[in-house]
Amino acid sequence: MTNPNCEYSLNTPAFVTLAEWINNPDWDPSGIPAHEMAVKELLSESNLPSPGSNSSPTNRNADEASDGLDEHDIDLICQMFWLPYSHGPKMTELIESFKYCKENAASMVNWKEWEPGQQPDLVDAWIDKAMYVHKITKQVGKVCERLMNIENRDLAYDLTVYINNVRCILSACNAYLKWVGLRNCSPPIKHGPTLSGLAGGLAGDLLRLYPIQSQDMLPLKRYVSGTDNTVLVLPVRNLQKVIPQLTDSLQLTDFKDYSTCLSSAQQSFVFKHKVGNVTKHVGLLSVWMLDNYNGEQNAVLTKILQISNGSKYSKFIKIFLPDETKYLDSDIFDPIFDCIGSEDPPEAQGGDPRSSVLLGVLEKNEFLLRFLRLSGFSVLEPGPCIPGLIVMTKQF
Repeated sequence: MTNPNCEYSLNTPAFVTLAEWINNPDWDPSGIPAHEMAVKELLSESNLPSPGSNSSPTNRNADEASDGLDEHDIDLICQMFWLPYSHGPKMTELIESFKYCKENAASMVNWKEWEPGQQPDLVDAWIDKAMYVHKITKQVGKVCERLMNIENRDLAYDLTVYINNVRCILSACNAYLKWVGLRNCSPPIKHGPTLSGLAGGLAGDLLRLYPIQSQDMLPLKRYVSGTDNTVLVLPVRNLQKVIPQLTDSLQLTDFKDYSTCLSSAQQSFVFKHKVGNVTKHVGLLSVWMLDNYNGEQNAVLTKILQISNGSKYSKFIKIFLPDETKYLDSDIFDPIFDCIGSEDPPEAQGGDPRSSVLLGVLEKNEFLLRFLRLSGFSVLEPGPCIPGLIVMTKQF
């Protein structure tokens, strides 16, 4: 639809796509063919002198004419301002890429320590998406520079404010990803986008306080509180009540393997992610006291019990977490580990308190392994011969 608040030149894409929708019986619901037509028309419009101006193409020097917008630039502009509350395919991918990198930033902690070619696929995926954000950032920067060379000055002045605003915020997003991926979060970030891109004053403060911060929150059906995007870590007394919910939400093979012995765990902590009024189970941490476990319900725990018999290991921990990089946070796990390790352990046969714990990790959970190493755990040597499982230990 056309926007009556826009001048004619800015409404060119809307006129073209609206006319195509009305007159084309074979309209493509994706809108891409109509978009391509609109790009060509807007490019032609950008090369026309502004109404009432005395300028003409001959008044421009060769450098200015060659440095104007091309079809790729116009395509990018149209995708930035696709429809109200929606974006073109490239901008949708841009937002999804930045969101992915933001949510999985933990996967890049000390990533350069991996040997070339040995880093997990998630690191490669993070880098690919960060590179896409970087590529679009550079393209938007070039569009801003070329925009001022077009013949249609009215169109240039109308677009400059909006595109510069996008460039400012996008440059800040790109800088953040570089800070995470290339600089390992050092030195601390001490400034952000300028006020030309980030609203300041009273309006800016109110905008950041406004409860609806994303289209994902709509339709809003209840009030927004300070806990509406929170990870909850809750101790569970009766695990049998939540096992069906955990089975449905976690969808982990090893969780199903341990389901028969979860009821014998002395401690269990459920991880819940609360977004708005929706709360879902996202993980589980269980602790078995090895002195009290007979090992009959699970083959893995049976072998763990064998290596702990008469030794200094008092507890076995298992973490079930599908989205590792999203929830692996030392601020969450360190207090839990301290709580587990600081409890008064039973005394070993020699009379020395057993203050070390064991923790089982699947070999494929590379980020969990690295996170635990950073948290002070080390691989048990020699470990039990359990296919696909690495046993780690830590002394408290």
